[in-house]
Amino acid sequence: MKVMANKRIAISEAKKIIDKYFIEDPKEMPFEAILGFENVFYQERKLSNCLGNMIRNGKRGIITINSDVNYQPQKRFIIAHELGHWLMHKDVPNFNCDDKMLHEWHNGSSKYEVEANTFASELLMPKLLFEEECKGKNFSKELISSLSEKFLTSLTATAFRYTDIGNESLMLVFSRDKFARWYKSSSDFEFAFYGKFPIPSDTITAAYYRGEIDNRTTERVIAKKWFTKDWNLADDNYLNELIFPIKSINACLTFLWQHPVKF
Repeated sequence: MKVMANKRIAISEAKKIIDKYFIEDPKEMPFEAILGFENVFYQERKLSNCLGNMIRNGKRGIITINSDVNYQPQKRFIIAHELGHWLMHKDVPNFNCDDKMLHEWHNGSSKYEVEANTFASELLMPKLLFEEECKGKNFSKELISSLSEKFLTSLTATAFRYTDIGNESLMLVFSRDKFARWYKSSSDFEFAFYGKFPIPSDTITAAYYRGEIDNRTTERVIAKKWFTKDWNLADDNYLNELIFPIKSINACLTFLWQHPVKF
């Protein structure tokens, strides 16, 4: 029987670190100092087939980040992720975390990776601070970009956090190589997907993969184009579709929501 991730414990552990080290601005997180106090040695070196590694040897540990990772927001998330493993998963002697593991957020995925990602998300984007930054602001590509800069987190991590606790009801889809790899909806989003699927044609996400557009773009789309299995949708039911291309890995973040926007 598959053991479900305990996100509450992960959030609680992140809050303990914030309180223990008096973190007021997560953007200034003193990772190396925290790791030192937690008996963890930090290093960066070349790793094969993974972005981060945590090794446990009794009460001491080593966290290694792949030296090929130069994007600071990504590096911070990997460190936080591995710290989560160190604090929560004392029954596992080591973890080798690749890009796929760092995108595991759902209970159908690895319990350990979901918990480590939840820990990292709360540590780097504390709920109260994140909600305060969103207050009174309409959802837009500019808002996601500003939140990413504010918390020094990647667009993917920021987008997922916004979907979870932001002030707009929406669906987030992460696709790669023209195929939806995972998706996450706000708790009150009206429609649902079932299983993994290729990106539907006649959407701007599909247009991006065809090489027809290369910018972050927002357009209206007929809801049935995306939610093909929802037979209750009317033909004139529209959604807003916003994309954030991730060209380096032939991927795309897609937001779908109903709130009116000016075009």
